[in-house]
Amino acid sequence: MGEFFKPLTQAAAGLGREALYVFDLMSAVADNATLVAALINGDIAVDALRSFVVSIVISGGFTIPGNAPNIVLANVLKISFREWMKLALPIGIMIFIAAGIYVLWLVPYPLL
Repeated sequence: MGEFFKPLTQAAAGLGREALYVFDLMSAVADNATLVAALINGDIAVDALRSFVVSIVISGGFTIPGNAPNIVLANVLKISFREWMKLALPIGIMIFIAAGIYVLWLVPYPLL
């Protein structure tokens, strides 16, 4: 997998932390583990890595396939993808924006 994602990794390393935060919205429809494995490497700055990880945690909750607990919970509650989106998307977007403001502008960087 490393060689396959190398161009993506190199391109992501050059993005700023704001771009990485928004870029990670794709994890709402992708597998979080694959995205993290593809993008986290030694070339990404600590502040960009922090914004990336916060974004992936939040945006993974937007949809059922976003992460494994969502799949289990949707099955237990017997709700469809559309029902999940009606509940999760409005709440998730508000949390995503609030966390983005906090991580991108209120937390001093870099911490290390």
